[in-house]
Amino acid sequence: FLAVLKKFGPGNDGLLSHPFEGYTLTMDFAVNDALPEFLQGLDAITLNHGGRLYLAKDAVMSPDTFNAMYSRRDEFLAVKNRVDPKNRLSSSLARRIGLVPGRPQS
Repeated sequence: FLAVLKKFGPGNDGLLSHPFEGYTLTMDFAVNDALPEFLQGLDAITLNHGGRLYLAKDAVMSPDTFNAMYSRRDEFLAVKNRVDPKNRLSSSLARRIGLVPGRPQS
């Protein structure tokens, strides 16, 4: 088990930036069958306290959680649709949280 607590100063204004002023807690857990449900519970706690998840390190975030945490999603999608109208740039994360069309990865 690994946990890291950091304090951030004022955040930036990036469209999908996760940090803002306050604390961040990073935790790594062993993978097992119960982990996705456990992580979704932690996601709900984070959301209920006005926090965000770090997209680059996320494994299970739902589209609804992403939409609630990232208020500038539509601005990001407008830029992405302008520069990548054929959705050639994609990832499992982007499909899972609804940033590009396609079947979400389970």
